[in-house]
Amino acid sequence: MVKNDYRKEIIFGVILFASFFLPYIKLGTLSLSGFQIADNAKNIFDLGNLFNAQISDDAKILIYKAYSLYLIPVFAGLVVIFALLDVNPKLIAAVAGLYVIFAFIYCVDKFEKFVDLVGIGAYLSLLSGALLLIFALMSEDKKVNSISDEKIVNNYADFSISKETGGNSKKTHLQEWQLQNPTKSINDYFSEFGH
Repeated sequence: MVKNDYRKEIIFGVILFASFFLPYIKLGTLSLSGFQIADNAKNIFDLGNLFNAQISDDAKILIYKAYSLYLIPVFAGLVVIFALLDVNPKLIAAVAGLYVIFAFIYCVDKFEKFVDLVGIGAYLSLLSGALLLIFALMSEDKKVNSISDEKIVNNYADFSISKETGGNSKKTHLQEWQLQNPTKSINDYFSEFGH
């Protein structure tokens, strides 16, 4: 069960993953997805090796860079898996976002007409990657709070606080209160009862 709210990371991780299979490059009626670019780079390299062709060092570097596009769905999948397992995906989301942004900037810098050829998949990858990075930079480590709250509740299982309201004394047991208020922290419990 996911205790923390990682919905944004899950949504944009799934969008990043799916965008890899949408057109990254469009040239008239021809389009190539991120998957096709990476897969064709691998095929070109394999074909060169098959025929013992000499591939220049610059071509090899370009092929390796295209092949590295496979990291996009890997990072996206890890973000989603971490979030579903209730493991803070902050670090992997930041890495995924940075990778996509740097890849896009690299392509804009290296290929003169890249912006004219960009397809919806590349734009969705850039948008979802940027949002994953922003969410990672803005997020707090919620898991630490829930672990410390859990330890406090376990250590003070029989703890209760009395609160007087209008002459009536109300005794609230910590575990009972936490079951009734699952989204609140232990700090909320103490602030509600004025301690």
